[in-house]
Amino acid sequence: MTTFTDVFDQYAAAEMDRSSNATADFGSRTGLSVMLDFTEDSSQILPGARHRSPKITITFLNDATNGITPDEFSEGAQVTVTPRAEQTARVFRMSKITKQSTSFITIEVH
Repeated sequence: MTTFTDVFDQYAAAEMDRSSNATADFGSRTGLSVMLDFTEDSSQILPGARHRSPKITITFLNDATNGITPDEFSEGAQVTVTPRAEQTARVFRMSKITKQSTSFITIEVH
């Protein structure tokens, strides 16, 4: 018998593959489908600052094979992200877990 969690996880994985052009390499796993989000974090801006830096989050599948699990998260660990197929990969350092569910884990990077 298929459980709700099984169906949800299958749907989440398919949705992530369809909605993402970005890939990431973490440890020995390469080509992981991820979703990138660049948001301006106004809480970190001092009055009179000349520029604002975006807060970057990467959403992985919460899976030991096709993504990353909370147990594997390590502050300062490196993840290599290719934002789009034609772009150059960039290395980011993991900062903190911002969201977590049974299907996804979102990590802020710098």
